[in-house]
Amino acid sequence: PRTHSGKHLLYHNVVDKLFQRYKKEIKGGQRPTLRKILNRDVSAVATMILSVAHIFPKPKRNMQGSRKTFEIPQTKVELTDGWYGVM
Repeated sequence: PRTHSGKHLLYHNVVDKLFQRYKKEIKGGQRPTLRKILNRDVSAVATMILSVAHIFPKPKRNMQGSRKTFEIPQTKVELTDGWYGVM
């Protein structure tokens, strides 16, 4: 992040990307696959590339079964396509 932030996170670049997204989605009517899936317009088996945006660790919860206690991890993961995110 430190090496690329001075080249890519400039005001002009961010505004340019926002304008490109506006032209593509609002004016052109093209939506990303993740948004179509979240709106239930296409099946969730559609092919796409997602990346992990954030990992939210939670403390483990103890559950008692019939004979012993076991732990269930409660970690949540946020995935993104670069624009939209989903947990």
